[in-house]
Formats: sequence, structure tokens, C-alpha cells
Amino acid sequence: MFCLPLQAHLHRAHVCDAYAQTDTLVIVEPTKTFQDRDDFFKTMAKESSFAVAYTRCIGRAVDRFKILKKGFRLEFGEDELGKFVVRLKAPDFKVIKQPIFLEMPYNPVHSFTKILAGKSDKETRFSTHTVMFRSFSKNVLLLPRKGYVSFYDFAKKASPAEIADIWKQAAIISQELVKNKRPFVFATHAGTSVGQTVPHMHLRFELKR
Repeated sequence: MFCLPLQAHLHRAHVCDAYAQTDTLVIVEPTKTFQDRDDFFKTMAKESSFAVAYTRCIGRAVDRFKILKKGFRLEFGEDELGKFVVRLKAPDFKVIKQPIFLEMPYNPVHSFTKILAGKSDKETRFSTHTVMFRSFSKNVLLLPRKGYVSFYDFAKKASPAEIADIWKQAAIISQELVKNKRPFVFATHAGTSVGQTVPHMHLRFELKR
């Protein structure tokens, strides 16, 4: 079901506009114009105030369009005019086995615990607020060092310094993968119903085979 424009918009601010394209797809459109994904990463890394405001806007969009209970997959895409946007794709099915809900309290005991504590044998790279490592599937994962259940939790609660650092590190990883000619899809899953399996927020650089 498509929403009428007057019903859809979150509000137009200096960083973004958001609207429900369908009942399972929300578009969060930056007011800045980006050429592509790489341009987006570079701007998010250099302009920390924009990165913080845009991340907060994503959290507000989840609230406004009531996809909190459904969960969402955050990914890059284009709108109907070909403009760069962030898409929040909500699922249309339910998962009841070991569910991860976006408003559940954070539990520090999970499979990333040793990695975050620096006690894993995985190759890791730490920054002030993040840790990066390769998953068993060889994808690159970027985690905040502090406990957040999902990207929604992070967008609502993380400090400006944490938000700025995670986007800075994401830009570095992106540049490294591009330099080494490793094509990838960037995304994050928020909720069991869209594929999140560990209740700790992580950005995913999914390497194409």
C-alpha cells in the first residue's frame, strides 16, 4: 500500500526527509546530494555533525513509520528519481525462535563478547569506539564497543563521538575494499525477522563472491 505524500513525510529538516514508499519500505533521503555510496561514506566521515543528525533521523523514521516491531534491514539504494537514499526494508513475516526485538534490554553475553573484550583469536582492529573483524563467512563486521542491541538502539542512544567514529571507520573499510577491488554490499540488520542473529549492533560489509 502506497502512502500519500502529505501522510508520509516525517518532516523536512536540514539533513533528511523520510517517507513510507510502501507499508514495508521506508526511504530516508539526505538533503545533501551524493553521487554514490563512496561519496556518502566520505561525507559521513568528514562531517561529523551531519553524520550524527542523519543517524538520529533514521531512528526517528523507525518510530514514525511504526517498523519498530517488525525490524528492518538498512541498505543503500535509489529513489524513483535515481537519487541516493538509505532504505529501511521491513519484513512481512515473523520469526519466533530466539527473537531479537529492537527495544529489548542489552545483554552483554553473546558471541561477540570475546571479540569486544579483545580476547578472541580473530584478527581485529580497534578504534576509540569500534572494533572491526571478519566473520566466519569472510564478511567484514564493524561493531560499536559499547553495548547497543541494534542500529535503532545505536541511533537513539549513542553519543555524537561514537556515531562520528563508527562512520569514520566505515569509510576507511569501504576505501580499503575498493582499493583492493573487493566488491561489497553495505547493510545492517535490526531484528531477528530480517536476519540479525547477535543482539549487538554491527554494520556489515558483505563481500560479493
